[in-house]
Parts: sequence; structure tokens; C-alpha cells
Amino acid sequence: MLFFAVLNFVFSLVINGFELFRLLGFVVPLGILLLMYVFCVFVLKIEPMGLADIIIFSILGLELGLVPLFIIVLFSSFICSVRELIKIKKTGEKNPIPFVPYIYAGSFISILFSPALIEGINSLMGGF
Repeated sequence: MLFFAVLNFVFSLVINGFELFRLLGFVVPLGILLLMYVFCVFVLKIEPMGLADIIIFSILGLELGLVPLFIIVLFSSFICSVRELIKIKKTGEKNPIPFVPYIYAGSFISILFSPALIEGINSLMGGF
């Protein structure tokens, strides 16, 4: 999957020129999430998330860019929080949460609605 994302980025680089937002969409989440992962594992002695989550966020950032990735993170976290709070309320069990399905659900919603959301955010910020 990462191979095809990098290949797509290289082809896009040749055809469209350099796209900084896509490169930042790969580097920023990879750097932040890896730093958080290393800190939590070695200092706090807990595993905050799986490495697959970090890889998937990085691939999505490379494919979609930084702003849509931020929207994906928001939707994924919101969906996961609501679903897991309902599950904890009903059953009382607090197991580790597989986050990948929520990332894909957030990605689907983001791909459908991010152009409208970005347009709305731009209009609220005065065209920033």
C-alpha cells in the first residue's frame, strides 16, 4: 500500500510538479505520531496505538494532503469515541480499541464531505 502511494506521488510529481501539501501530509503525521509512540513506549511504558495506525495515517496524508488528513483524524476520533462510549456503557468492558476501522470510516466521510467542509472553513476564516 505504501509502495503504491509513493509511486502515485512520484507520478503526480512528474505530471503536476511539486505538491508541498501532500508531502507535508506524509511527513507531519509520521513525525508527530512516531514521536508520540516512542515517548509513550519508552517513557510511559504503554503502547498508545499500533504502528499500522501510524502507517495508514501517513499513507492517507501522502494521498490526500494535510488538511483532509486533519478532517479524517477528527471524524475517526469522533466516531470511535461515540461507538466505544456506547459499548462501555452497555457492557462495561474496556478492551483495547482497534482504530483502523474508524480510520477507514473517517476517511470515507472525509472524502465525501471534505470539499464542502474546507469551503465552509475558508468562508468562516475570510478566505484564509
